[in-house]
Amino acid sequence: MLRALDKAKRLKDRIASGEPVFGTQLGLQDSASMEIFGKAGFHWASIDMEHSAHSLPTVQGMLQAALGWEIVPIVRPLSLDHTEIGRLLDIGASGILCPFIDTPEQAQQLVDACFYPPRGSRGWGPNRGSAFQMGRDYYMAAYAGSLIILVIIESAQGARNSEAILAVEGIDGALVGPMDLSLDLGVFQEWNHPLYVEAVQEVRSAALTNGKAYGSGVADEESALRALANKETLLLAPGDLTTLSNGASSLVGDLRSAVTNAQVRPSK
Repeated sequence: MLRALDKAKRLKDRIASGEPVFGTQLGLQDSASMEIFGKAGFHWASIDMEHSAHSLPTVQGMLQAALGWEIVPIVRPLSLDHTEIGRLLDIGASGILCPFIDTPEQAQQLVDACFYPPRGSRGWGPNRGSAFQMGRDYYMAAYAGSLIILVIIESAQGARNSEAILAVEGIDGALVGPMDLSLDLGVFQEWNHPLYVEAVQEVRSAALTNGKAYGSGVADEESALRALANKETLLLAPGDLTTLSNGASSLVGDLRSAVTNAQVRPSK
């Protein structure tokens, strides 16, 4: 478990230096997902509790699966909930990716939930996180320097407040939540609509002003090149659910095409 602090520190340093890092989001509850994406070479994975059936036990299984790889597990909680965030860190989450951060006050609440006093208000109890207290001293010396705190900006209010949000000490970066942001703006999935483009640009400018990392999602090499040209470094790619569903749909399409072509070919 203590090795997790070391690799999280390496990732945190890479993020702070402006190096692009590859992320994904895991919604399936089988820990093999973490192993697959870890083996593939992803730098970090968000374990999505907000939009999946993940629970604390399944999250813990994902954290355990990550130990065998360099991939860093960051958990996306249901909401900005002080108690839930504390429990996730106690079981060994290397960081938090918090949804719906709309104000700098909420960003500060997130930081407070992640750090012990005097910097924050997290309650003591990092059992698995500190190797069941056997590594308590090392944990207390290392956790603050390895903890990764990211926010999701997914509303018009959040975009307007993004500069103040990213100015909060302890926030490492921001991800745009494209679906909810476009919904909130009334332009659902209209990625080229001026309102959406302007909101993303607000987040980008806020990140650059504050020297923080940001990303708006990538899907392939072309979109990754665009993201890099826009100075995005949190390259969040499709995760297990999307990859599996797209792959399955593509494969069954190929099989149907093969059957159709075989039926229309004249027999010799």
